[in-house]
Amino acid sequence: MSHPLIVTEDGHPMQEGDRIFNYYDMKAGDIRPGSTDQQGWFYVDHDDATSSLLDGSRICTIEFAQRKGWI
Repeated sequence: MSHPLIVTEDGHPMQEGDRIFNYYDMKAGDIRPGSTDQQGWFYVDHDDATSSLLDGSRICTIEFAQRKGWI
């Protein structure tokens, strides 16, 4: 089993291609495959065709965002 590349603010391991919620911009999206750098930053491609450069402290799981009422 490979090690997770990213740990969300709510403590869940994620990998490139996984679906997450960017709670800084309040948008759902996917971690862009091939975009994670050595410092743990990566691009998220949002559902509205925008993107953001983030790290794990700026994202949470979709389930957490739903429980919070953000989506």
